[in-house]
Amino acid sequence: MAGIGVAFTTIAAPKNVMLAIAAAKTIASAELPVAQVVVVAIVFLIVASIAVGGPVIGYLVAPDLVREPLVILRRWFAQNAGTVMTVLLVNLGLNPIGTGVGNF
Repeated sequence: MAGIGVAFTTIAAPKNVMLAIAAAKTIASAELPVAQVVVVAIVFLIVASIAVGGPVIGYLVAPDLVREPLVILRRWFAQNAGTVMTVLLVNLGLNPIGTGVGNF
């Protein structure tokens, strides 16, 4: 089952896989002790999961309370999906350039 989930996630949202690979590379290149790498990886996992897990947990705990805000948020994302993706991808593209210039 986990393999199917990974396959669907990779096919459906390859940008998420690229972000996770970039995070793993950054964590690995930090030359931290193993215990600190584990802590950093767990913190990354928690922060990366909040965007999906937060609304799901909120809906399971108090569906009537979070239903309307989630509907509003869905409408906003539907109207602004292009802008959000453009800003994200421009940021991801400029970040390595800035890092390269900073190390020059």
